[in-house]
Amino acid sequence: MRLRTMLHENLRLCLVFAWMLVAALESSSLLSASEGEPEKKAAISLDFEAELPDGWTLHSSPRTENSGLPKLAPGPDPALYPSRPDVGRAMEFSEAGQFLRIDEFRNGALDFGDQDAITLEAWVSPRRIPSGRHVYVVSKGRTYESGNLENHNFALRLTGKNGAALPSFLFSAYDAEQKAQYHRWTASKGFTVDGLWHHVAISYTFGKPETIRCVVDSKVQDGKWDMQGATTRPPVISDEPVWVGSSRGGDPSNSFLGKLDDVRVHRKAIPIVELQSRWKFNMPLPQRPLAQVNRVTQDAEGQQVAFVAAEGAGAHAQFPLIPPAADLQFSGSHLLLHRLPTAYENPGVRRLRDGPVLLQAFCEREFDAGEFEFLIRSGGLARLWVDDAIVAELGPKRLRPNAHNPLVIYEPDVDWLRPPQVGDRESRVRLKLGPGLHRFVLETMVGSAGTRCEPGEVTVAWRDGDGQFQVLAANSQPQLWLTDADVDAYRVELDKRIDELSEDALVQTSSSTEAYWQERHRLAREYVNRNDRKDAATRELATSELFKKYFQQAADSSPKCEPQAWLRRASLDTRGIPPSASELVEFLAMPAESRRQQMVDRFLNDERWADHWTSYWQDVLAENPNILKPSLGNTGPFRLWIHDSLRQNKPLDRFVTELLMMEGDSQAGGPSGFGLSAENDVPMAEKGHIVASAFLGVDMKCARCHDAPYHPWKQESLFQLAAMLKQRPIEVPETSSVPKEFFEAREDAPIDVTLFPGEVVAAEFPQKILGADHFEPVLDIPLLNEGGLREELAITITRPENRRFAEVVTNRVWLRLHGWGLVDSADDWFEAEQRHGDLLESLADEFVREGYDLKQLTRRIMLSPSYATAAIDSGEIDRDQRYRAVWQRRMTAEQLVDSLHATAGVPLKTEALTFDGEASQQVSTFLNLGAATRAWQLTSLSNERDRPSLSLPKATAVAECMEAFGWQGARQSPHSQRPTEANMIQPGIVANGHLTGWVTRMTQGSLLHQWARHADSPAAFTSDMFLAILGREPTEEEMDIFVSQLEPEFETRLVENTNSPGLPPVHRGFVTWSNHFDVKANKLRRDEQLQLAAGPRPVQDIQPRWRERAEDAMWALVNSPEFQLIQ
Repeated sequence: MRLRTMLHENLRLCLVFAWMLVAALESSSLLSASEGEPEKKAAISLDFEAELPDGWTLHSSPRTENSGLPKLAPGPDPALYPSRPDVGRAMEFSEAGQFLRIDEFRNGALDFGDQDAITLEAWVSPRRIPSGRHVYVVSKGRTYESGNLENHNFALRLTGKNGAALPSFLFSAYDAEQKAQYHRWTASKGFTVDGLWHHVAISYTFGKPETIRCVVDSKVQDGKWDMQGATTRPPVISDEPVWVGSSRGGDPSNSFLGKLDDVRVHRKAIPIVELQSRWKFNMPLPQRPLAQVNRVTQDAEGQQVAFVAAEGAGAHAQFPLIPPAADLQFSGSHLLLHRLPTAYENPGVRRLRDGPVLLQAFCEREFDAGEFEFLIRSGGLARLWVDDAIVAELGPKRLRPNAHNPLVIYEPDVDWLRPPQVGDRESRVRLKLGPGLHRFVLETMVGSAGTRCEPGEVTVAWRDGDGQFQVLAANSQPQLWLTDADVDAYRVELDKRIDELSEDALVQTSSSTEAYWQERHRLAREYVNRNDRKDAATRELATSELFKKYFQQAADSSPKCEPQAWLRRASLDTRGIPPSASELVEFLAMPAESRRQQMVDRFLNDERWADHWTSYWQDVLAENPNILKPSLGNTGPFRLWIHDSLRQNKPLDRFVTELLMMEGDSQAGGPSGFGLSAENDVPMAEKGHIVASAFLGVDMKCARCHDAPYHPWKQESLFQLAAMLKQRPIEVPETSSVPKEFFEAREDAPIDVTLFPGEVVAAEFPQKILGADHFEPVLDIPLLNEGGLREELAITITRPENRRFAEVVTNRVWLRLHGWGLVDSADDWFEAEQRHGDLLESLADEFVREGYDLKQLTRRIMLSPSYATAAIDSGEIDRDQRYRAVWQRRMTAEQLVDSLHATAGVPLKTEALTFDGEASQQVSTFLNLGAATRAWQLTSLSNERDRPSLSLPKATAVAECMEAFGWQGARQSPHSQRPTEANMIQPGIVANGHLTGWVTRMTQGSLLHQWARHADSPAAFTSDMFLAILGREPTEEEMDIFVSQLEPEFETRLVENTNSPGLPPVHRGFVTWSNHFDVKANKLRRDEQLQLAAGPRPVQDIQPRWRERAEDAMWALVNSPEFQLIQ
């Protein structure tokens, strides 16, 4: 755990000066033994104030490499710990396996027997103690110096538990068969591992288990015996040295990391009062940071709520005594926060925050004199300070609860009061405040070590009397009532602010390697230009001539692509949604000679570009997360890294390199998630197949367990790639080979096995898989991370000498934009039909020259004569004419879902894609992918328990629609093209599915409602619908049909505005993993499904009969085949 405090710089300098002063005046001995007492009653006290005496030696464990030796360091500072006389010196154990060995007491002076009393105490400042680990402070025996003897006479240890350290006492005793058995006592509570100093003490009289006592930071703690339990037997006595900081031969897992001081062993039971007096602490009050944090530059002091977050804050169940140094500061207008900004690390990849996170919120507000009620909510440990006094508290979050907890229903005491969100708890307090300015500080512990750091909906609200609560803010801020309507609207605005902070972090961390990639691209341009010495203008002319050569005849002889059809195609191909009606009108008003270029540039700069292309790379790279307990073939959710990379328009060579380096946190969405393949015997063999097909056009799927029967490469080639990804040789397991019995039963077996179980395959790039496209490296390309086989593989794939990489990517983009490829297959080039090879080479060279820029490649193709052609139905055209124009295509599943919502003006938003809304389960087994607002964010919703409570009704309805159109929630293998054949399910689910019902319902704020309110005639209403949904005006015949349906009651459609909020909502609780066994949870999910089937509440200011006819009209358009076609 990182050591971080909020001490001012001058205090730290004073501490260092004091340490230097003490060092200059160091005393003559490090150990002081109690003098004038018999040898059997000797006590030791290690204060580390001088050189080590004879027989005292520092060691590092032979079980670790380069661990070094313990070193002297400053001890506790009396400014914070007034019971300490001076700063003094402590011993720091900086690496696992370090220890101090004391040989002096092997003469029996420190042996304890039956009825002997002992007290062990120490000042400790541990750096980290993983949960379940037991680290040694001081012990005698069990050193393993003379064999693995379990002969502890005594041991003081610290046990890690969720960021806390629990003092533990351990000794061994002989049973009736003279076999050593362990007896262990562990305190129920300890202290937070927070980088500060703590005092721990345990006293015990051997043979009297009821005498055990424990003091932690002056507080008496109870505990319990385990292992062989309490005993009256005496401890084992042996001729062993005393060890400080480790045991068991210097086992790293049992070694203390951090600083120790005043380690004492007494031959008597020190009174509890005396032990309590050892530790005193001057706890500073929370300090308000500067009002101007991060982006806040205009606000006056105190007019914003300041949020400060510090990672690695110890234990989720205890506040650190001194808040760690802040990792993040930002502001908001009100004291309400529902998520933290995303955390990134170099080179711009996501990471999990180091939990728990201490979140502090600071606010100042003036009140008139009176009594007020305050409310705090949080998912974790929380406390509210008002004017430097704690007035309200919440207990810690319960971690990893089982599924048998009850579903809790919140009963509000005032109408419209927003209930606590899933996992949140509430505390209220009434306070009498005097007139004037008051200072509020909310502190809460977010997440823990091993769980997600999600705050819930942290809130402080207040009210005067018994009315509605309002969220706390400075006086200058507008009122924000604690209602669903107000808070939901505020969260939308707050999300924008948090997204800005996340984007800043992404840009900052991504820039760390920018200079390296600029140099890489310079080398690539020079290499390509050496092989083609034409200047840029000449190259452009040559490329233009190639386009004319292959597509001019089709352009001259075929119908022209109408501007409206081209714009709709361009928008769907770049953003995944049709253009809006206003964009279409604007486009048609632009000069014809430049309007396509202007719109392509606009679409490529649209943030929805990343949304559209993420789903493509999810398929190609087989991104396959599971939100509940990963099983066969599951990866991490590296979709988030894909999306981040596309938003930043990362060059494709950098994209590939980061993918293969597999950095960041796999559960947070980093590319390391690509390296996961649950329940796979050789995960990197699967990844090698994916990489080869995605970026080299080499399909190695059939080389997984034997030599490929239809390709000229062997299983060894795939395992060579796998070894590069694993960064060491791979031994072939039996499960990755065809059993010999298969061949014994079939003499004519269609496959061969040349790689056998037990063989070791070295890491090497198999050039033979590229066939005639194999290459010899020429350029001296520098390494970014100073070595590593993964980086070597990435450089080999993306170097400019390897033409295959640039051509494969170029072909992928061409195929996606045209419906057909310059090479027939995107992922298997072996014996694939190729066409227009010189054009592919020219485009690939420009792709390299432009720094492997995917947007520039897309732009070049979209502004070409081929993309300008009118789309053709490839099934009705002679084969020799098929590849002269763009093909008609059907929308992908993601395009269909996103287009339905975009054309209706109804945002897509599912429930959060998680079964652990409380964020109380292990992050490795429960993901939270958030609420889906674009279709690519959906994932497999399957789980091993077939219970209604473990369903996500809205996400399921969207997923069912997508599955009908070829989307796969579980991607067990990579796919470059989905099945495009129509099926009987598709028209049924669009016509009758819940999704279509939602978007065609006239709801508040929808486009349908806006058209109904503002259209001056049925014809204008019809025109608005056609432009938005089909991207064109209706024909005369279509206009007549729709007007005949919409004309009746059109003039009287508007009624008095009765869009009232209706009755206050009834809170029915939240279903999560911890309560999904409750029968109420099953019923709630079924009721939610019925509610979704009924659809959203329609507007009340449009006459119902006319509204239903308008909804039917929109339903007819989205069900037309034209809507689903890209032409």
